[in-house]
Amino acid sequence: MKLPNGDRAVVDDAKLLRYVLNPEHPRGRHHAYLFKRLLGIDRHSAPRLKAALQAAAREGEATLRDSSPHGQIFEIRTVMESARGR
Repeated sequence: MKLPNGDRAVVDDAKLLRYVLNPEHPRGRHHAYLFKRLLGIDRHSAPRLKAALQAAAREGEATLRDSSPHGQIFEIRTVMESARGR
């Protein structure tokens, strides 16, 4: 199934920069390490990651995983390519 309203998905710049791609964040640093090591993506290439996430939200196949007080939780698996790999 497609993500409901996937064409309107918002990828928050602050979450990308302060958490996902922040090598100093207590929890996010693990994501930052993997993105840098596997794909060469860091804070400077955040716009590329943002565009890939938005494309996945629009076009990818979503699986309903759970619910929370904030709504439904979906998972989308996608392939992202970079100069270092995919």
